[in-house]
Amino acid sequence: MEVVVIGGGCYGAYHAGQLLKACRAGRLTAHIVVVDRNPDCRAARLLGPDPSLRIVCQEWEEFLRPWLWSPPPNAHLVPAPFTPHLAFRWLLWALGEVIGPAGRVTPEPCRLHPPLPFVYHHPDGQAYISYATWRCPTTCIEPALCPHTRGPRDWSLAPALEEFARGQPDITDCLLFPVRHLAYGIASIPADLFPKARDTLAHRFRQTGRVRALVATVSHCHGVMGLLRAQAPPVYRG
Repeated sequence: MEVVVIGGGCYGAYHAGQLLKACRAGRLTAHIVVVDRNPDCRAARLLGPDPSLRIVCQEWEEFLRPWLWSPPPNAHLVPAPFTPHLAFRWLLWALGEVIGPAGRVTPEPCRLHPPLPFVYHHPDGQAYISYATWRCPTTCIEPALCPHTRGPRDWSLAPALEEFARGQPDITDCLLFPVRHLAYGIASIPADLFPKARDTLAHRFRQTGRVRALVATVSHCHGVMGLLRAQAPPVYRG
């Protein structure tokens, strides 16, 4: 299994370090790839050299475009807590590559307001959402018993957003990238979800000439969502 960790700074070094510990303990069989534009990033200084670790000096999106287009079997992506919405950006680019001049793919400011305790519409066009009205530790694995409330975690963003999207008449698709615990407190996204999402939207566009998709990266408790639009050019008749 290949596991790509986004960023080699404070968070990325911790994520990669935990995954390496899981490998040494026999809890995970994986090759860890850390992507950071700084060859002397924290992860490189603290964790290398290690035969299970590779540092790739590259911009995140530059690396992810070809890697997510056709990822290795059973590969996983570990996002960082404070990054742009990389899944949304990749899908925006990938759908444009597939449909080419047959249509125009653009982001749309996400002003949707699902019925959640916390919804923040960021100036960058994305909406940040959460079930929590309190501050959660970044390493929480979101267990069945919430560490904050001490009660059962009877919520999950993925099914909630799917239900919300079904009630929006102008949304054609709801593409979710769930972040789930992989090992030793580190959560990841299965990489094969990305080309599947690309192909789903490409099929929709070929069938109807139109896509307005809600795209979200979500854990059980927190997430970020955006709106992607693809439209065939108008046909002018003389």
